Amino acid sequence: MDYAFLPPEINSARMYSGPGPNSMLVAAASWDALAAELASAAENYGSVIARLTGMHWWGPASTSMLAIRGAIVEWLERTAAQTKQTATQARAAAAAFEQAHAMTVPPALVTGHPGCHRRRNGQCQQHRWHSTLTHSVLDQHDTVSAQM
Repeated sequence: MDYAFLPPEINSARMYSGPGPNSMLVAAASWDALAAELASAAENYGSVIARLTGMHWWGPASTSMLAIRGAIVEWLERTAAQTKQTATQARAAAAAFEQAHAMTVPPALVTGHPGCHRRRNGQCQQHRWHSTLTHSVLDQHDTVSAQM
């Protein structure tokens, strides 16, 4: 989707009416918790198998588990690293949203702009005069911001 082709009032309404960054931050925390659990499992799995085979677990099953232990621990560690990366990406998405939200003109300033052609529901009609409307909205935003 190219937001440059949408009128400012549509983009503004979408940014201010959406769910916000909280769901991404919650997801990041969940991915972090999963990464910690996987890292702990990798560490514990390796040490438990080593202790069992060293103490009382002998025979073909223990030999097989000892042989595959490295692959399982490696998989757990790799998956832990990937989940940690996913958490980082979720936090980056939340930060990007917060930055875009901060840079978006609030809907009240856009729909209250005298250059808007109003419908019965009070929303501006979509049109393709982006540069004219955008500059007018930004000028009004600067004026209102200076008055606050």
